[in-house]
Amino acid sequence: RQRIGIARALLAAPPLLIVDEPTTGLDIESRQQFREIIRELGRDRLVVLSTHLTADVEAVAGRLLLLHRGLLRFDGPPALLVERAAGSAFESVVDESEARRLSRIHRLTARVRVGGGIRVRGVTAIGEAAPGPHVEPTLEEAFLIELQRADQSTGHRPRGFSFLRSQPASVG
Repeated sequence: RQRIGIARALLAAPPLLIVDEPTTGLDIESRQQFREIIRELGRDRLVVLSTHLTADVEAVAGRLLLLHRGLLRFDGPPALLVERAAGSAFESVVDESEARRLSRIHRLTARVRVGGGIRVRGVTAIGEAAPGPHVEPTLEEAFLIELQRADQSTGHRPRGFSFLRSQPASVG
């Protein structure tokens, strides 16, 4: 259905193509094929991709516009967003209780059981020390860091999680 929709849209050869969540619901192989189609289309027209999947952005975007709370928070290549987030992502192996404690302070982006406990990865809360060595942030982590900075600069409290010391993670 997604391919048919794009084919219909392309019949008029529009200079601008807007696609909203184009790979949602696709299997891995179809997602890769669709990303290649979008890359090809972007060679001779402007393609606006609206998605929450950072893998799609990494695969096709040369320029990223990050909108948050109705304001433009970033405009540039995805690599620059990752570069701006340097020093804010961490990774550490901890036990279960420490993983729970860290999730109340920092935004954890990965939890993987390993022989020595749980390998956690995440972004540091503003004003908090990293509980492990700094690592290069992923695009997803850079996105979260940028939103955290934006919320701090405007006084908004983040949605869906808490960066407040000793407070349980909010649900939202």
